[in-house]
Amino acid sequence: MNKLTKVHMQDFSFHVNNISEQACRKPVDKIVSISGLSGSDGCSGKPGSNGISGRSSSHFSKAGGNGGRGANGSNGQSGKSGTNSHHALIQLDGSVEKLKMQVKKFKTLDTFLRCSADVDWNLGNLSEDDEYSFQLRESKKIILVKAVGGDGGTGGQGGDGGRGGNGGHGGPGRNGKRGQDIHSEDNSADSGSNGEDGAPGGNGGNGGSGGNGGNGGDAGAGGHIQVRSIDPRLFMLIEVDCQAGLPGKGGEGGKSGSSGTGGVGGTGGRGGRGGQNSAHSFSAYDGSSGAQGSNGTDGSDGKSGKDGLAGDDGRIANHGSIQYIVMNMNGNVAEKGSNKYHATVIDYIIVDENKDSIYEPNSDFFITNVKWTNDGSITLPSGSILSFSSTKYISNDVDDISLLTQTTVNQTFLNSHEFRCHLNAVSIPTINRPYIQPVTITSEINLFNRLLPESQFSTTFLCQYPIQISNIEIPSFLGVDERGIITITFTNISTRPYGTCPDSVGSIEFIFSVHPLIKILPLNEKFLYQVKRDGNGYYKINERITSKSTNYISFEFSLNTDAADQLYQNLPWNVVLLLRNIPIQMHENNIQVAPSFRPNIHTDVLLVTSSQLTRAEFLIYMNLFRLFNYSSQMWDTQRYGAFHHPEIAAKSYLEGVG
Repeated sequence: MNKLTKVHMQDFSFHVNNISEQACRKPVDKIVSISGLSGSDGCSGKPGSNGISGRSSSHFSKAGGNGGRGANGSNGQSGKSGTNSHHALIQLDGSVEKLKMQVKKFKTLDTFLRCSADVDWNLGNLSEDDEYSFQLRESKKIILVKAVGGDGGTGGQGGDGGRGGNGGHGGPGRNGKRGQDIHSEDNSADSGSNGEDGAPGGNGGNGGSGGNGGNGGDAGAGGHIQVRSIDPRLFMLIEVDCQAGLPGKGGEGGKSGSSGTGGVGGTGGRGGRGGQNSAHSFSAYDGSSGAQGSNGTDGSDGKSGKDGLAGDDGRIANHGSIQYIVMNMNGNVAEKGSNKYHATVIDYIIVDENKDSIYEPNSDFFITNVKWTNDGSITLPSGSILSFSSTKYISNDVDDISLLTQTTVNQTFLNSHEFRCHLNAVSIPTINRPYIQPVTITSEINLFNRLLPESQFSTTFLCQYPIQISNIEIPSFLGVDERGIITITFTNISTRPYGTCPDSVGSIEFIFSVHPLIKILPLNEKFLYQVKRDGNGYYKINERITSKSTNYISFEFSLNTDAADQLYQNLPWNVVLLLRNIPIQMHENNIQVAPSFRPNIHTDVLLVTSSQLTRAEFLIYMNLFRLFNYSSQMWDTQRYGAFHHPEIAAKSYLEGVG
C-alpha cells in the first residue's frame, strides 16, 4: 500500500496575471475581444546630409578650403500609446449545449475601488450590448474573452549624423628664379632663388550628431470584467484575459557622423637653377641652385559627432480585474470571488491486487481515499467528476468515476470510491533482463468535460514481476563429452511468498532449452528437475520462496560426441522463467565447441586460437593445412590459457613415465 501526497507550495493563483496566463494556455473555441488597440510605431528620423568638401587650391601659396560640418540626424518620432481595453459585464445563461452570453461593454468606469475587484457597474458609460450563442457540448474548448490593453508603439530610430566634409588640398609653392648668367674669370655666377613653401591643406569638417530615438508609446490598461450567472457550472466554459498591454520600446539613437579628413598641404616650389659662367678660367664658377620649398602642412581631421540618445520606454499600465458572481433566482448576489472554484487533489492511496507490494503486468491495482479540496474563491457546484485516465500502460474503465458533491471554499473531502485500474499485459518476455517499466497514473476532476487543472496529481511507480532472474553462470565453451552446469540465481523482490506453499501467490518454473548437440543430463539427487521428450529441462519450484529472498537452481548437461565435427561452432541455449505458467523473462546465449589438446601427439602445425575465432575461419585454416598435407592440433587460449598449462604438463609427464 502506498500513500501519495502532493506537496503544496504558496498559492499565487488569484493574481490576475496568473489567471490570464492560465486562460491563454487552454484550447480555445472562439475569442470575444474587447481589447484596446496597439499604438503605431514612430517613424525613424532622417539622416543628416554630409558636409561639403573644402575647395582645393590651384593657386600658388593659397590654402585649401575647410570641409563643411555634417548635418545632425533628425529625432525619431515617439510611438503612439496603446488604448485601454473596454470593461464588460458578462451574463451567462443556457447550458453547455447552447451557451448564451450577453456582453455589455463600457468605455470608462466612474467608480473603481483601488486594490479591489468590486466594481460599481451601474455608474459606467455603456457603449455596446452584444449577444452571442455557442454550442460547446462536443468540444473541450472554452470561450476566451480578451480584455487586454493595447501595446505601445515602438519609438522611431534617430537619424544618423552626416559625415563631415574633407578639407581641400593646399596650393603649391612658387618655384625659385634662375640665377643670372655671367662671363667672368674671377667671379661666380648668381645662385638660383629658393622655392616657396606649399600652402596648408584645409581642415576636415566635423561629423553631425545622431538624432535621438523616439520614446515608446505607453501601454493600455487591461479591462475590468465581471461574469455573472445563476448556474456557476457555466463558468467552466469561459476564461478571461485582462492583462495590461506591453509598453513600447524606446527607439535607438542615431549613429554619429564620421569626421572629415584634413586636406593635404601643397607641394613646395622647386629651387631656381644657378646662373652659368661662360668663362673658362680655373677660378670661374657657375651659380648654385636654390633650395626646394617645404610642403604645406596637412589640414586637421574634423571631430566625429555624438551618438543620439535612445528614447525612453513607454509607461506600464495596470492589469484589469476579474470577478465571478453567482446570482440567486431573485437576481441578487449569492456569492462572488476574484477567481472561480478550484479542485486540488491532495493525496490518495494505491494498493496492488495481491498485496505483495509489486505492481505486475496484467494485474489490477486499486486507488482509494482520494483527498481533495476546493481552494478557489467560490463554491464548486455539484456535478464534478473524479477519475483516473488510461495511458499506454494502464487501461481503466471509462465508467469508473466518482460524482462529486458541492464543495465550499477550503472545504476538504475524502472520497470513498475505490478505483480499479489495470496494468496492461506484456506481449513477449524480456530478453536477458527483468521487465521493469515506469508507469504514471494521474488523477483529474472534470466539470462539463473541462479539466480543473489543479486536480491533476500524478505519481510514477515501477511495473515489474515479483520474481526476477538476477544472474546466470554457465560455461562459455565446452569440449566433446565434457559436462557443464548452469546455475540460475533468482530473487523474490515482493513481500509475500511464492513457489509451493499454502500461502503462495504464484507458482515458479524454469525451462532450460539447448541445441541438439547438447544433452541435458537426467535427474539425480543433486539436481531436482525433469527432462521431457522434447529434450528440455523443466525445474518446478516445489518449495516456499520467502519474501525478499535469493535462491538458485542448476541443470547439468554435456556435449555430445557428434560435436567433434562442429569445433568452434556456437551452440545456442536459453532459459525461460515462468510465473503462474506465463513466460516473464528469457535469457539466451551460446556455448562454443572447444577442441581438446593432446600433448602426446606430435603434429606439423599448432594452431593457437581464442574465443574470437569463428567456425568459418577455422575451416579455412583446416583446408589450408590439408592443401600442404600438414597434420595439426589446436591450442585454445580461452580453455588452456598460456602455453604452459599445469594439468596438461602433468598428464604429459605421466604418459611419458608410463
